[in-house]
Amino acid sequence: MAFGASSKIFSSFVHDSVNKTGTATLSSATAKAALYNDSITPNQVVTSANASFGAGVWTNGSSPNVQDTGTGAPAGWPWVGRPLAWGSATKLTTYADATLKYDSDDTVSASATTTLLTVFGCLVYDDASTTTVDQGFCYISFNGTQSVTLGTFTIVWSGSGIMSIAM
Repeated sequence: MAFGASSKIFSSFVHDSVNKTGTATLSSATAKAALYNDSITPNQVVTSANASFGAGVWTNGSSPNVQDTGTGAPAGWPWVGRPLAWGSATKLTTYADATLKYDSDDTVSASATTTLLTVFGCLVYDDASTTTVDQGFCYISFNGTQSVTLGTFTIVWSGSGIMSIAM
């Protein structure tokens, strides 16, 4: 098993959004990024329930798959993830070239003394969704091992956004 080098939007999220069957909404989401190691194999075409934080391969903090700072270290990145922030970025932008872009400011650990090892990617999910609890929007590969020892861990989101959909 391996996290791999692909970043994908969950097809179930798009399906639920179009059919208005889910409660996860990009424009009002309480979005978080939870970190994972390379012992999982994400799948873009799983059900909404299995694309959710705490389900399927996205198991919760009792699993060795989730990367966090643990209880013995400063809590720079808790197992439930860090919230996405919108200071200069907007949550959803429509461009003239018919592309929807979901973006955030870069996501930064809560502490400058964070220690994280073997981080391969993250799940971006809505911590407030209720129909499908903690429904995932997408997963992002970091294209290899990322780590920090007693420093700041930052996810630098692509200039194309966290996810974009060309129509």
